[in-house]
Amino acid sequence: MTTAPLGPGEQIAGRYTIESAIGEGGMGTVFAATQAFTGRRVAVKVLHDHWASDETAVQRFVQEARIVAQLSHPSIAQVLDGGVDPQHGVFVVMERLEGRTLQQWLDEKQRVELEDVRRWLVPVMHALAVAHSSDVLHRDVKPDNIFLARQGDGSTVAKLLDFGMSKLTAGREALVKTHTGAVLGTPWYMSPEQTRGDVLDSRADVWSMGVVLYQCLSGDLPFAGNTLPAVIAGIMTREPTPLRSLREDLPQPLCDVVMRALQKDREARVPSMRALADEVARAVRTAQNSVAFAQTVPHGADVSQQIQAALAKVNSTPPPPGPSQTEQPQPVVPPSTIAIPAVVLKRVTAEAAAMPLPNANPTQTAQTTPPPRSTVELDAPIDTRKTAELDASNKPRESAPVAPIESISPILIVVVTAVVVAGVAIAVILLLKR
Repeated sequence: MTTAPLGPGEQIAGRYTIESAIGEGGMGTVFAATQAFTGRRVAVKVLHDHWASDETAVQRFVQEARIVAQLSHPSIAQVLDGGVDPQHGVFVVMERLEGRTLQQWLDEKQRVELEDVRRWLVPVMHALAVAHSSDVLHRDVKPDNIFLARQGDGSTVAKLLDFGMSKLTAGREALVKTHTGAVLGTPWYMSPEQTRGDVLDSRADVWSMGVVLYQCLSGDLPFAGNTLPAVIAGIMTREPTPLRSLREDLPQPLCDVVMRALQKDREARVPSMRALADEVARAVRTAQNSVAFAQTVPHGADVSQQIQAALAKVNSTPPPPGPSQTEQPQPVVPPSTIAIPAVVLKRVTAEAAAMPLPNANPTQTAQTTPPPRSTVELDAPIDTRKTAELDASNKPRESAPVAPIESISPILIVVVTAVVVAGVAIAVILLLKR
């Protein structure tokens, strides 16, 4: 069957007006078009002329449209319509996407950051999980089939494209039956069982998504080669370079889950696409929360401050101010304070302890007086409870109540302190003159 070429202004099925060609695929050409009745901007994919006479190719083309039409997820490009035009052949109408493929993005940026994994790749994994729950395998997951579509609000949504290689698994009637041993897919992203032509399950897509993650995070393919046999041999026999060794800033849990997705034995692989999405999302979220918390703790803060900041974060309360923000109380310095050296205090204490008490037995005094201490304990702890008990036992029972400390005038405290210090200073001077 020979189809007429399409140009601007021509119509498909009398319902869609062609604007221009916007893409070329293995099986068809994609045109920008407008729906005649609603004016909606759409994309029309028309099967290539040389495939139009191939019954298997036509069935696969129709299969893609029917599979995608049955899947509902924000990260799966919508199929809106389809049919056969007498002049232009088989066509499929899809939502029109503005943006670029993930592969085009990688060609410019080389790799993605953790936030890009969260925004783009995790939703694509959830979209694949939806397909798997409907017994649909994609079998050609790669950056060329992930489209970064710009939205009206300026955000970017990743869309999974090209279910043309898809296959319906057991439990549903396959629209296209592949021959036993047939190998379909892109070699760099194919699982070991896919290269062997084995029967596939959802873990083949898990492997392909693992290759996409590895490439996006490191900038390199896990199994590269200059020839197809070299690529296939690497997939079958060689272990990929550990992801963490290629990019040390990546969180270890994320590297671990990506490497588990690339296990050659599918029994040891991440068991499902949903499990892969959950583990990747958890690893990214944990890493982002750790970075956010580290930014809230000032550099040089001690451990207690970090603990208080963490508790404040959990309780949604602001952390206590740091030392630089706390107003330090200024000590009250009595006037005429004399700085007495420790050696002088030691001598005064020793001589005072050796002096006999008035009207006392010298022998008894020598026996009961403790020897002077070898050091002056200026910072010895005071048991305030015992001090209070002693004061209570020595106080006359009918004495007037003592005013609390808080009610004593600060000026009186300063005066009394100055008198005591002056008395001690005079005593020291007299002892030094002896």
